[in-house]
Amino acid sequence: MRHTWSNTQNIPFLVVEKNDRPLVDFYLALNIDFLENTPASLNYLTAQMLLRGTQKLNKEAFDEALDQLGASLSISVGTHSMVIEVEVLKKHYDAFENLVSQCLSEPSFDEKEFSQLVKEAQEKIKLSTESDARLAKKGFSKLIYNEHVYGQDGRGTLSSLEKVSLEDCKNHYNTIKNNLFAAFGYAGMFNQSDAEKSIQNLSQNLSFKAFDESSNHFPSLQTYSKQKNIAIIDKPDRSQSHFFIESSIASTVSFCSG
Repeated sequence: MRHTWSNTQNIPFLVVEKNDRPLVDFYLALNIDFLENTPASLNYLTAQMLLRGTQKLNKEAFDEALDQLGASLSISVGTHSMVIEVEVLKKHYDAFENLVSQCLSEPSFDEKEFSQLVKEAQEKIKLSTESDARLAKKGFSKLIYNEHVYGQDGRGTLSSLEKVSLEDCKNHYNTIKNNLFAAFGYAGMFNQSDAEKSIQNLSQNLSFKAFDESSNHFPSLQTYSKQKNIAIIDKPDRSQSHFFIESSIASTVSFCSG
């Protein structure tokens, strides 16, 4: 059964109660749209550093604590929000909640972990160039959205990752932490009372505010002529060509990669 409520601070939360399995799926969305024109690389690195240890637990100990609970924890960041996603056994939920509180309220921002994260992000970008479809999609988004964040790779670029410092991430997260526009979601063996208790517990170390979508900044699309737009990505080592075709509001854009 699905229910939507808000607590006394008008923070919205959704509960989908389903008691056929002893699991809880937890979602916390933080609106970061007030940080207009923030580089994708800064958002990405800041979000991922939250999983790289806390002031009480280094990354190894933090990961081990998650493993002992049989929980999965991930953080994704998009154009408008940062989303924390978790799956955990109901009997371990309280212990898991403490880990989430730690990573959000007192992340360590360790220098060694930051350097390793940047290298990993750069390697992922390099690997993504092996996908012709991904390259074509990236080119299409760049053509449609130009310099807007919608046209950026979620991790940024090799050069933009190099430009982000650990201090940048610390300052960026302090801004987010001081403006925690939040919405919560729970699914599984969880009810309204459980959700209200959970939000209250997490609010002991964090000051959440009502999630507000009214400030979202949506880009204007490029203005096209009636002519077709074609772009070619030359990859001479390929024995085959990959064609990618999409339509914007005003025209058709074709990409040929290979």
